[in-house]
Amino acid sequence: MDCKYESDFIISTNKLEFIPDETFVLDVKTIQNDTSFEVILNNPKGQEVFADVIDADRNSDAQARFHIPDDAYNGTWSMFVTADSTHNQEVIFFGVGESPKTPLTVKPSSVNYQYKKDDASFLIAGEPLTDVQMMIMNPYDDGKHIYIIQLPIEGKCTFTLDLEDYNVGVYDVKITDHVDAVTAVFTVGLQPSRGIIAIETSSDSYFSGDRVLVLGDTVPDTRLIVEVFDPFENIVNLFSVTSDKNGVINTSFYLSSDAKEGTWKVKATSSPNFDSFEFDVISESFTEQHEPLVPEPDDHPHLETEPFCGEGTIYTEGICVVDKTENSTNPSSYSWEGPPYVHDVESPLKQIKSGIEPWDVKCNDGLTLLIHPSVDKPYCVTADTTVKLLERHWSLVVSRG
Repeated sequence: MDCKYESDFIISTNKLEFIPDETFVLDVKTIQNDTSFEVILNNPKGQEVFADVIDADRNSDAQARFHIPDDAYNGTWSMFVTADSTHNQEVIFFGVGESPKTPLTVKPSSVNYQYKKDDASFLIAGEPLTDVQMMIMNPYDDGKHIYIIQLPIEGKCTFTLDLEDYNVGVYDVKITDHVDAVTAVFTVGLQPSRGIIAIETSSDSYFSGDRVLVLGDTVPDTRLIVEVFDPFENIVNLFSVTSDKNGVINTSFYLSSDAKEGTWKVKATSSPNFDSFEFDVISESFTEQHEPLVPEPDDHPHLETEPFCGEGTIYTEGICVVDKTENSTNPSSYSWEGPPYVHDVESPLKQIKSGIEPWDVKCNDGLTLLIHPSVDKPYCVTADTTVKLLERHWSLVVSRG
């Protein structure tokens, strides 16, 4: 089958190989200055970690930026770009911690196509000049459509599918080559729901970087638009989802590693009906307070108080902490005769990776160990955050020492 590489815009990036804490910059060049582009970034596990809509300026240029977090997965990341006016698609691959590869990829240009009116188009990528098999299945019957497609020398192309013989419904797409297989979903002829929509998240509180699971019920085979709002009412994620044949809504998205702390909202809409649900996000950085070098002077009277906290330390908010200013002395040279005190404790994640059980994780002074109620994940949090999370049924770990 014919699969052509053609696009009415060009995408490029500042480089193709990154390390964590660097910034990925996407540049889009188009011949139109009045169009917008949807950009979606997937990590090597296929999880969507970033989405945005960018507008072309008067010079027909558009740009998107993404800060690669410290805990980013190594491997090949995929940035998809779709033109709002034409639905043409492009993709660019870049590597984190290693050189990028060209993974087998398929992405429909739309979630829903009009019955007897639209043709479907798919962005397909893989090894250049290789044959791939495309199989399309309707989960409600045994019918299958199989196509053999040769990828061009560019390693990516747009495959147009005539939907004349396709009935209203939800279709699964599976692309295979001699090694890998990938899947996607599209729908034909689905109409907005006239029934009630009910959604909720699997938890009422999350930390930045967590996966948020959205569950709900509505009319079967209904297409919904899901919007995610941060505490400032900015839309930070926008995607569509289709309920299954029983009306079940089951989807998810990931919070960024720098997600703003506060009350967030997820909203599902199928005009004219909608439902929304609020949840709290607690920033990981909020729990990483300064690490005290010695306990509070009030607890140990033999320690001198402000301004005499000892070499390499300063008095801050009632405790002696490491002085990180340019003129500070080496804090490791300071010692005191009080009871043993452990500082610079590794993060809960590093302790878990080393084989420590969640309830045996150690926290830095001033932080309390809590366990997430649904995933048994440990967090070291401040006193104010502890009170808030205990009200939401998190588990407090009492020291056995």
